[in-house]
Amino acid sequence: MRESVPNDFFSSPLVFRIRLAVIALGCAAIGAVQAGAVPTDILIVNGKVYTADGGAFEEAVAIRGNGILRVGATQEILGLRGPANNLIDAQGGAVLPGFNDIHIFCKPA
Repeated sequence: MRESVPNDFFSSPLVFRIRLAVIALGCAAIGAVQAGAVPTDILIVNGKVYTADGGAFEEAVAIRGNGILRVGATQEILGLRGPANNLIDAQGGAVLPGFNDIHIFCKPA
């Protein structure tokens, strides 16, 4: 038979410290992204980045791996630049999220 967790378990000092550590790690991760400590692969700046968030546009985007790390103003995104970044100047051009069409139409022979 499974025993239930006592009510005072979640208010114990150990659980409080664990919660505090998780919050601190989350804040540190957010601070690292804002300070540019998180490595990015590609920075696209000076463009019209479509965010698909109510039709909003931003100026730049930071990409890491296969995902978008952050969108924002060009100067903000340039603050994330690291030594190994691939910097692309969109020169005012449109930057759209990936559209992948992986289906085909087959005609009978």
